[in-house]
Amino acid sequence: MLRKTFALFLVVVLACSLFFSVSIKSASASETSQIYFGAFVGPSHIGNYSLLQTFESAVGKGVSIWTWFQLWNRPDDSENVAEFDTALMNECRAHGSIPMINWAPESGDPNDQFTNLHSILDGSQDAYLTAWGQAAAAWGHPFFVRLMWEFTGSWTAGCYPFGNGNTPAIFVQAWQYVVNKVRAAGATNINWVWCPADVGDSASTLASVYPGNAYVDWVGTDVYPSAGQSFSSAAQVEISNIRSITAKPMMLPEIGYAGSDAGAWWNNVLNNVLPNNYPYISAIVIWHDPTDGPYDVTNLPAFQQGIASSYFSSNVFGSLNISPIPPIGEDLNLSPTPTSQPTGYPTPTTSYSTPRFANVPVVSFLGLAIAVVIFLTVGAIVYVTLVRKQISSKKTSSRKNAVSIANRYLFLKNQWYERSTTFYN
Repeated sequence: MLRKTFALFLVVVLACSLFFSVSIKSASASETSQIYFGAFVGPSHIGNYSLLQTFESAVGKGVSIWTWFQLWNRPDDSENVAEFDTALMNECRAHGSIPMINWAPESGDPNDQFTNLHSILDGSQDAYLTAWGQAAAAWGHPFFVRLMWEFTGSWTAGCYPFGNGNTPAIFVQAWQYVVNKVRAAGATNINWVWCPADVGDSASTLASVYPGNAYVDWVGTDVYPSAGQSFSSAAQVEISNIRSITAKPMMLPEIGYAGSDAGAWWNNVLNNVLPNNYPYISAIVIWHDPTDGPYDVTNLPAFQQGIASSYFSSNVFGSLNISPIPPIGEDLNLSPTPTSQPTGYPTPTTSYSTPRFANVPVVSFLGLAIAVVIFLTVGAIVYVTLVRKQISSKKTSSRKNAVSIANRYLFLKNQWYERSTTFYN
């Protein structure tokens, strides 16, 4: 009986201890760090400020990261500027946004063997890389470069490290070669973004193509769930395996959704999934192309309402001069407002709606430690009390038994005496 009573007590006390060591909190803007909110605004792969302004006016918020594409082996045309574009970089910074250039040794022709990574290692790209690095150094401000993005996707032609004469080792060497060459030209203001494709790469595969922390500043993957697919089911494997090989800050350099339930999907991702389940994702960059209906977020009120949250930072980074660029949360010494702003939407410093984040349990380890101490102390006291009570009960029972035996003995003795007396008389 003692064992059953004590076991039941332990279960009750342990349950209470765990309950009081876990506090239910709401992940509000004041408790959760902000993240960078960026966008690619198509259809042009060249940065187009007018398109950016139209996008921002439609969604009601400026972007903190503005991204475009540059292929260094493609001649300049309506879809490409190969050289460092100082004018566009100035326009971006004046807007309060951080530039992110998607940069690759491609010509635009997926069958062009010139994009083979050997063309980097044999030095044939050196003049271009040096000139580009010198121009970046002369510009002088921090920005992102997403080098050879989505390289684990088989569609990436010459950047693909598993074909076209390339290997993972060659990919790593080419990456390091580019970074070293550009840094040697003085461009230490570049933040290098390592971005494998979201194809469910294993941790070992990713490790084989990771250039090393000295050559990477941020990591990420591009997320495009299928219709009806959740964010986590689409991206969790790739994200987890990236995080297993490096603790570098993480971003989603491209994210888009083309399902018919896009409004509900974005509402859940912006208000719940990202802040509650992925607090380590420090930047998201929306893929917006108004010529491709499914990827047009400007017609989704749920997207506009979600992105209005102060959790997603706007274009207030015109004075940023820290490199590597840290996740938001450190003292960046920023001006309170951007140096330039498009018309048609509130200022970025305006307080938008409070994030509608779900309540999530947060374990207090100090509370848990205190609860364990209390649990052990109370358990010991109760156990000792129960043991003493049982011992006392046994002693009392023993005394009663002894008295009962003595009384029985006296009774039988008297009976014998009376019968003996009667017999002899």
